[in-house]
Amino acid sequence: MQTVIGIVFVAAVLFAVDRLMLFLESRGHVNWRRKGRRDLSAEPVAELESLLVPEPREGEPHGEDAGSGARAYAGRP
Repeated sequence: MQTVIGIVFVAAVLFAVDRLMLFLESRGHVNWRRKGRRDLSAEPVAELESLLVPEPREGEPHGEDAGSGARAYAGRP
């Protein structure tokens, strides 16, 4: 009998968690199950990346000619 009560309790908890996550999804806090996955390549670039990746200064070469990013970031010639 304890096994049946345990299974019913686990099912009730899982149902409650599912309902809570669906509520949070409707508010836009999480992506649970009703919406498809977002295409991350279509998302804007994170601000953190723009803070960490230095933009080339005037007079410095762009692209592959710029050398390694770590060397340019450290300010070494």
